Amino acid sequence: MSALLLEQDPLDPDLELKVHYVRVIFCSISVLSLCLLFLVLVCLKAYKKIFERMIMVSALGALIYSIPLDSILASDPTSCEIVGFFNEIGFILSGLWSTYYAHLLMVVISQKPYNLRKLLIIYTITSVVAALIFSVLSFQMHYVVYEEVSGVCLHTGLTGAIDWSFILTKILPIFVVIILSLTYYGIVIKELRILSASQRDVLTGSYAIILLLPAGFLLLWIPVVVCNILNVAWKIDIDYYTYAVIFLLTKLHGLVMATVFFICGRIRSGILKLIRREDRLPITDSTIEWDKHPKAKITNDLPTSSSVSLQKYDRMITT
Repeated sequence: MSALLLEQDPLDPDLELKVHYVRVIFCSISVLSLCLLFLVLVCLKAYKKIFERMIMVSALGALIYSIPLDSILASDPTSCEIVGFFNEIGFILSGLWSTYYAHLLMVVISQKPYNLRKLLIIYTITSVVAALIFSVLSFQMHYVVYEEVSGVCLHTGLTGAIDWSFILTKILPIFVVIILSLTYYGIVIKELRILSASQRDVLTGSYAIILLLPAGFLLLWIPVVVCNILNVAWKIDIDYYTYAVIFLLTKLHGLVMATVFFICGRIRSGILKLIRREDRLPITDSTIEWDKHPKAKITNDLPTSSSVSLQKYDRMITT
C-alpha cells in the first residue's frame, strides 16, 4: 500500500489488511469504469472528434493513477521505485487535466477566442512534461520504499520532521491544482451571473462535462489537503486509518470521471443508439460540435460588453 506511514504505535494487522482490501476494491472499480469508457468511445468512433480525444487523454492519466501497481509489481526496492514513478505520472496527469477542464469552461463562458485543437496540444504537452518532472523528482527523492516484512511499497516519514518529499511531490502539486481550479470556477460563476436564463439553459449536456469533472476532483482531494495542512501547520495528529480512508477515496477518481461522461448526454445517447442498433449518426441532442459553427446561437439580450455570443468563436460548444 502506498501511503504516508508515520512513526507511531504498531499498526493493527487486521485493520491494515482491511485497508488494503478497500484500496484494491476502489482501484478495481475505477479501472473497470475507465476501461468501459474507453470501450464505448472506441465503439462510437468518438476518437475522431477533438473533444473526445481530450476525454481519452485525460482518462488515460486517471487509469494510470487507478491501477494498483504496488499490489501487482511490489517485489523489491527497484520495483517499488518504478511503482512510485508511474503513480506520480498518473497523479499529476489526473490533477492537471481536471484543472484544464475548468480552464476550458472559463474560456468558453468568458467569451474568449480559442482553438480547441491548439488547446488540446498545449494541455497534452504541458501535462506530460509536468508529470515527467515530478515523477523524476519523486524517483530521485526515493518517495516509495520496499517494506520487506509485509512485502509492500510504502512511503515513510519521521514524526516531528518535515517530509519534503511528500510536500513537493504530492501536497504542492495538488494545492496548486485546487487553487487554479477554484480560480477558474470563480471566473465562471462571475460570468454566469450576467447571463440571462435562456443563455444559462444552454449550459447543459456537454457543458456539464467540463463543469462537473473539476468539481469531482476537488471533492476527492480537498479533504486530503486539509488533513495535511492541519497536521503540518497546526500539529494536529490525524489518525492513520482515518487519513488512509480519506486518501483512498481519491482512487475513485476514475469512477467519478466515467460517471460524469456517461450521464452527460453524448456518450449516453451513443450507448442507447448502440443498444437499439440504429445507425451511428452524429449525436446532436447534447453534443459538443467543436469543428463547425452551431446552427442555433445563444440569444444575445445583454449589453455587448458583457454578452456571450458563441458564434464568434473559431470552435464552438453546442447543445
